[in-house]
Amino acid sequence: MARQLITPAQRRLYEAQQRIVREVVEQLQRLWNEIPAHELARLWPMLGPLLVEIVAAGQRAAASYAARAVKVVAADGAPVAQKPAELVPAAFAGLAVDGRSLLSLLWLAVDTVVRGLVAGVAPSEAHAAGLHRLLRFASGEVADTARVAMHAAMAADDRIVGYERVVVLPACGRCVILAGRVYRWSEGFDRHPQCDCGMQPLTAEQWRDRPRRDAPRELFEAMTPAQRKKAFTKGGLKAIEAGADIAQVVNARRSMYKIGKFTATRDGTTVRGNAGRLLGEHRKQGGRYRRSTRPRLMPAEAVNRASSREELVTWLRNAGYMR
Repeated sequence: MARQLITPAQRRLYEAQQRIVREVVEQLQRLWNEIPAHELARLWPMLGPLLVEIVAAGQRAAASYAARAVKVVAADGAPVAQKPAELVPAAFAGLAVDGRSLLSLLWLAVDTVVRGLVAGVAPSEAHAAGLHRLLRFASGEVADTARVAMHAAMAADDRIVGYERVVVLPACGRCVILAGRVYRWSEGFDRHPQCDCGMQPLTAEQWRDRPRRDAPRELFEAMTPAQRKKAFTKGGLKAIEAGADIAQVVNARRSMYKIGKFTATRDGTTVRGNAGRLLGEHRKQGGRYRRSTRPRLMPAEAVNRASSREELVTWLRNAGYMR
């Protein structure tokens, strides 16, 4: 297993949450595999509630553990005059985090099988596709429940002032650049579907005394070549290896566009952005701030077009990917 750059406390919390997810996944898989593909829809009135209960039990366990984890951290904080409100784990179970019923969400796995069979897909393949969707939904809901419950528990305890984002490899580029960041307890958790990043609650003392480090760079150094290529793409990886800032490379992908044969990005090109200041030639183009009219090449574009390392570094520096 790749080296994970997290503290023992963060590892314990992450692994406990992952054990809950794995247990849910294993139970769902056993139940699903007992029923042939062509019987899933017919047996849904019996099957659906059983699947929901398995996921709901995982949600309750995840919420309960999250609440205990906050208590453990809070105990190291300054004394409080009033006892914090107690979390009710059962209140976080039975619904998807977006408010949908679990029953309607999990039915989509069976719907996948039905549609596959109608389209002529082999029963074994349709069955496997439905299982994949079921496990993806279930694991995501349990992980999301853990985060929501932890956020609620942090809000209820004055000794918790914020949290640190915990990223465990393998991870996507979007998560890597957020590793180690700290947020006030009231700030939302930025996530994408199937994100398994964790939250480590922080007291005021822990926030103040936490070690300062470049967590994204440390994670990058710990990644395998395959993990790096998957997270940052081939061109982005070459730019990072040439010295480009990891966050700049990842964020540039958010606002890509084509200009002739070139691939450019609008990210960071306003007068407030570092790249925008470097590029110059600003003009109002809609939005709040003036934006540079000069294209900011994507890192991969610079990598592909530079004829030497010196030219690549110059292009990356001029576009704000390097200092």
